[in-house]
Amino acid sequence: MGARIGYGAAWGALPLAGAVAAGAAGNTCLAIFLTVLVVGASLVIPLAPFLPLLNRLPLIGSPRLGVVMRLNGRRDLTLTTAAGEEHTCILDIEISNPSRWFPVKGAWINFLVPSGIKVGRCDQFGQPEDGGQWQDFQAHQLGGHSRADYWHDTDLDFPPRLTRLIRVKLRLGVGAKETTLEYPVLLKLAAPSLYRPIEQDATIVVRQGDAEPSEQMGRVITAAERALDALSPPFMIGNDAESERRRLTMEIVASSTELLTPTIENNPLPETPQDVDASTHFETVQMHLRALYAVREESGRQAD
Repeated sequence: MGARIGYGAAWGALPLAGAVAAGAAGNTCLAIFLTVLVVGASLVIPLAPFLPLLNRLPLIGSPRLGVVMRLNGRRDLTLTTAAGEEHTCILDIEISNPSRWFPVKGAWINFLVPSGIKVGRCDQFGQPEDGGQWQDFQAHQLGGHSRADYWHDTDLDFPPRLTRLIRVKLRLGVGAKETTLEYPVLLKLAAPSLYRPIEQDATIVVRQGDAEPSEQMGRVITAAERALDALSPPFMIGNDAESERRRLTMEIVASSTELLTPTIENNPLPETPQDVDASTHFETVQMHLRALYAVREESGRQAD
């Protein structure tokens, strides 16, 4: 509001000078017109975002945030999988502010997802990320689901001409007797500078069928993350511990290579210093896990 008052005063400064000059010259009509223009600029510009109809005006109206959701990079929010497989997925929530000048400050968010499928907030490689709070098993109807887990956060800012990305890790799959499952999700966002709260809903569709290599990566990602748990300290002990670690690592490498090779054979990922230095079983599995996450998202975005 303070910035908008400043803009209003700036817009009104020139008509005010004109009104003073017109009054001094005895042009009463022009002086009155310019005075009204000054008052209008000083009041309308700061208040426009909160007034009916005026909130839709370009430049001075309420900011308009855009919301896009993607599942593993795909805007259609679909996953094709064989029965009985457990897929680790990432739901991207992209919130953009296309305004040239006005940020949206002090926003608060509720994001609801059917109970039982969320793992938590994460980064692009599935690593846990802090921010906000989760409330589990709340009585809230989402399609055919009677309970929801929801993530809540406050005091969020959306700068002009930038997009903020929130990622949520999910575990999805279908049973032997199920051909399609639907998981409705709902985003609620409000801020003092927005004329009305934003509510954006979408539906994740998991269906049984023959999956492309990029869609099968969630299954290998799940296995790789479980392997990392087994390979991280304290390490497995016993006479066959090293053999078991080697077996786990080779299984992940073979499964990853089978899916990555046909997907990026014409445009391989660059090798990072961490990849070059990978020497332990843990580092080798981690390297392939990061590649699976990166390639799956890239393939999903290309599918659009």
